[in-house]
Amino acid sequence: MLKIKHIMTGVPCCAIAALQTLAAEPVITYDFENQDGWLSAPSQTVATNGVDYQVVTSDRIFGIHRNGDDTEGLAWQKGFIFLFGTVDGEEQGFINFNTNGVAAAVRIHSIEIGSSAASNTVVEGLFDGDVVWSIVPTEPGDAINGFPVYTSATSGDMSGAIDQIRWTCSGNNWTERINDIQAQVVPAIKLKERIYQWSLDSYWTPHSVWKWAAGATEFSYLGFEQYWWSGNQSTNDAKVIRHRPGMADLPEGGGYDTVTGDINVGGLPSRGLWVTNAVRTLITNETLEVTFDYKLYVNGSEDARFMDMFFSTTGDDTAKALGINGNELGFALHQTSVSNDIAVTFDPSDPYMSTTAPVLRVPLTDLGINVASDLEGDDLSVTYTARKIPVADTWLCSLVISNKMTAASFSASEVPVVNAAVYNAPSYFGVYTVEDLSNGDLSSGTNTAGYDIDQLNITILMNQPPEPAGFEAFLIEYGIAGEPNSGAYEDFDADGVLNLYEYGWAGNPTNPADVGVLPEMTVSNGVVYFTVLEVTDPLSGIDYNLLSTTDLIHVPFSAVDWDSTNSTPYDAIYDYVTRGKATESRMFFKATISTNTP
Repeated sequence: MLKIKHIMTGVPCCAIAALQTLAAEPVITYDFENQDGWLSAPSQTVATNGVDYQVVTSDRIFGIHRNGDDTEGLAWQKGFIFLFGTVDGEEQGFINFNTNGVAAAVRIHSIEIGSSAASNTVVEGLFDGDVVWSIVPTEPGDAINGFPVYTSATSGDMSGAIDQIRWTCSGNNWTERINDIQAQVVPAIKLKERIYQWSLDSYWTPHSVWKWAAGATEFSYLGFEQYWWSGNQSTNDAKVIRHRPGMADLPEGGGYDTVTGDINVGGLPSRGLWVTNAVRTLITNETLEVTFDYKLYVNGSEDARFMDMFFSTTGDDTAKALGINGNELGFALHQTSVSNDIAVTFDPSDPYMSTTAPVLRVPLTDLGINVASDLEGDDLSVTYTARKIPVADTWLCSLVISNKMTAASFSASEVPVVNAAVYNAPSYFGVYTVEDLSNGDLSSGTNTAGYDIDQLNITILMNQPPEPAGFEAFLIEYGIAGEPNSGAYEDFDADGVLNLYEYGWAGNPTNPADVGVLPEMTVSNGVVYFTVLEVTDPLSGIDYNLLSTTDLIHVPFSAVDWDSTNSTPYDAIYDYVTRGKATESRMFFKATISTNTP
């Protein structure tokens, strides 16, 4: 049967720089309908000229591929199903692109999406975690036309570089599908390397014996064991990881499929959890960043440890807390009874701050808690960063706690921390759950000590490329960077002065009438004065070469041993530089400009 597809277009709402098509990189089509069977995490590799182009979907419980049935005329339905059997809230998942196993940026030429309007589906293209474009599909497709094909976005520009596709949808049906993604690898400068991205809004309630998969870059399974729950199936409470030590019973009273409610007995120590596989060793001046949403539940004045987050080179049970080995890189949060505040430490050798003062104290009242009356604090956001600096084994660590409801912010900035282990080797990221808060009984509401956490992101902030400077900035200023005849020793405006010389002498490379300020030579009382306009910036990337000879035929030009040099400002960028040379001989002078950068 002939398969005819209809093209869906959208209206771009914002402009971004389109990327040129690269003839050297093929347009790869990822066609899930060619895969057979039910797959929990569909992925596909297309090998071309020795390069493996890969698309990898998130390893979620809802990531299922469905075969159509040719005998029943349902072959058009073959595709990657990204939603099925959902009973509450939204589902979310990701598709990542790789070249030979390394994350790549791509341009999407087209994508097939089948979706019913009732599912509220949004498919987005992201780069470095930021949305580049989004598509709001509303048609499921049919046997005549197949899936709708999208070549432009509902908002944004599909020609922009992305490194990930994210979909979000809700409902309870089998109509949500993606197929035939046409992608082409493109050059793009990445400023972030996403290590882990976790939004619990996308998940239903986890339990002590129920685990879900965490994606290709994390451990195969991420389980929260006892003490953790998220939301309420019947009342659709907010979905967060909720930690309550000594909680009598999980309040939702049920579990996923055959998993029943779990009974927490309390008293278990040191609940540590490894979230990631090994994070690569950072390059100097790169930064580890951890961000998450946070809410405290405090039941009175006491000394208690809330939570640790840290990186360690040991990703096993021997390193489940900040300070357990003394070489973890991260932070610990404590409640203190003396001043009713939250204290923060970066010191793994003294995680309880018995001798070392905290790097930050935040009063509980500033976090929405009066210990005499309030149990639940305000919504907070927390950002921790550790920048690897060019000092042996040293990091500059910062932490910011922001109150989303009051806009108040509290921070400890660029505290030096020595950690040789993480400085020189790959590390794992872990979360250590509280062990010494008094019992928190969420079901009775009388003792709710603990916390909620959501929107956990772990990122490497990569070294940003330097700002354009010197001759490169000059070409950008005049709008000719990358254009034909814009090279240093070419003449864009054909005025007889090379582009590099126009930069060195303050000319306009696009205007033949403006060649800049040319060198000038004068003679007075036996002294030759040679005046040249020169860029004052020592990082300009150019050298001025002032040469002389006494014989144009037999003696080559060489550098001049000047008797004097004087400078006067021309403008904010250039100086007049006048050099003098006393001589009784006939002399010939010339000035050249050359680049001093590779």
